[in-house]
Amino acid sequence: DEVSSMPGLRGIYKRMLRFLLPYLSFLPFLRDATRECLEDKMEFCALRLEFLKERTNTPPFAPAGEVGGNQKTIGDHFNFGRYLTFVYAKKMAHVVEINVNTWLLFAGATVCYFLLFDALEFSLKGLAWAWVLVGWVFHVLSINFEKYLLGIRDRFLATEYVPKPKFRRLTWHAAVNSQGNLVSYDGGTEKEPLRKLGRGLPMWCYIDFDQLDRQRSKLAKMIFGPTPRHRQHALYLFGSDGPEFHLSCLRIMLVFSCIYSAQLIILFVPMMAQDENTSAFSLIVYCVLASIPALAFIFNKKRLIATLIQVGTIGPFVLPQSISDSEREEQTSMTVRVLVLYFKLASMTKQFLADPSTFELARARSHYTNSLSSEEIAELGRMFRLFFDLDSDGFLTGKEFQGLMNTAGIMLADSEADQLIRAMVKSAESLIEVKDTEDGKMALSTHGFFQWYSDQLGDNDDKKECAQFLFSLFDDDNSGDITVMEFKQQLDKMAIGISQEEANELLQELDLDGNGVLSETEFEELIEHFYPVEFQNRSKD
Repeated sequence: DEVSSMPGLRGIYKRMLRFLLPYLSFLPFLRDATRECLEDKMEFCALRLEFLKERTNTPPFAPAGEVGGNQKTIGDHFNFGRYLTFVYAKKMAHVVEINVNTWLLFAGATVCYFLLFDALEFSLKGLAWAWVLVGWVFHVLSINFEKYLLGIRDRFLATEYVPKPKFRRLTWHAAVNSQGNLVSYDGGTEKEPLRKLGRGLPMWCYIDFDQLDRQRSKLAKMIFGPTPRHRQHALYLFGSDGPEFHLSCLRIMLVFSCIYSAQLIILFVPMMAQDENTSAFSLIVYCVLASIPALAFIFNKKRLIATLIQVGTIGPFVLPQSISDSEREEQTSMTVRVLVLYFKLASMTKQFLADPSTFELARARSHYTNSLSSEEIAELGRMFRLFFDLDSDGFLTGKEFQGLMNTAGIMLADSEADQLIRAMVKSAESLIEVKDTEDGKMALSTHGFFQWYSDQLGDNDDKKECAQFLFSLFDDDNSGDITVMEFKQQLDKMAIGISQEEANELLQELDLDGNGVLSETEFEELIEHFYPVEFQNRSKD
């Protein structure tokens, strides 16, 4: 009998283990932070790719700019991370405002708390253990909430980018193999267009509304409403109100975690410690069990909030105003970076003009890839192509450098410009390729430009001096203020593409006193705020 009962017990054990493992993996001391960080980075990149595609919500789910798609509104160089940062600031400002519904919820919970206190015949010890049980229930709910958010994020990713299958609870039109191709169909509407696609589509494209509606219980329909007929809304419990529901849940979690921790520290732990009937072992067990829910939220909240922001600002919930703010700040950041490079090139040129016969740049000791990240290199490459390599041949010639310095108010002869380019090339020739032009003069390659930029990281320039030099370039009439016209004209000279409307918006944002012009102090604040981070945080080896 014992032998025959083993398979049944083993099956029960396996089912319990299968049920508990997902929850145990979310405990603070069992979470694999390295794996989670890697997954989040991969999925962030995949999410950005899908965000930029701006797919239609109906078959054939064509990306914007393609046949059947909408008009493309977001550029390929859009900074998705900056957009999420803007949204994060707005959402968190909204979360800290505790609304009436949240207070009513906790008022009802307080009434239940006192009813429980009365049911336990005013036993503080029983109430202390009941409070720990409430904390664990909250912890399990928060784990389910995080898993729910991660599931939504996964379903917004193209199938070819998802590292492993995590899709549950929704019924799809088709089965998808490991390569992301459709391999079978289960009937339903709109399946023919899907038959022609199959690779690289997000999982929300395969939702079967009819099957999903049949699977939804009457209770779920009463609580969450009817099944949304919008594919992306169907991923959220409350459909189009999903992001607001998420914020409400986060607000409740924040308030409860504070109340829970305060009750433990102020009331229950001291009470258990003073109780003569509580042994040291029981006190330790109580403290450990009571602290896990509080610690779990502290350690888990960063990923939970990041995921909440992501799933609440993509698909049908994209925030156009935050996109505009992000694009404007990205434009401003790049403009300041180009201006700082002008200042550094001008400073080098002034040193050369002071004594051309002895001028020489120090030789590079370390390859630029050791100092610059891949993202910074990509950004620099884009800047080099847009603002410095005017003929788009991949090299900065003496003629092009001469034009740059003329724009900065420094007149150079042809021979002087060629000599400066030669000095920049010579400083990096042991690490970077060297090219001679058809007339035998040297030209600085893109990689040589990266190397020169990397060598500047150790130069701790005075930001105020940089701002003063640049301000003098923009203040064309030496009035002490920069008008919109002066601002736009100088940017045009530097080939920094910015429309009149963008120039007006940027100047209005920077004009702190609202007088319609930019003072030297306000210009210094602009440079200070957007000064390239790599120049501030790194130094030469």
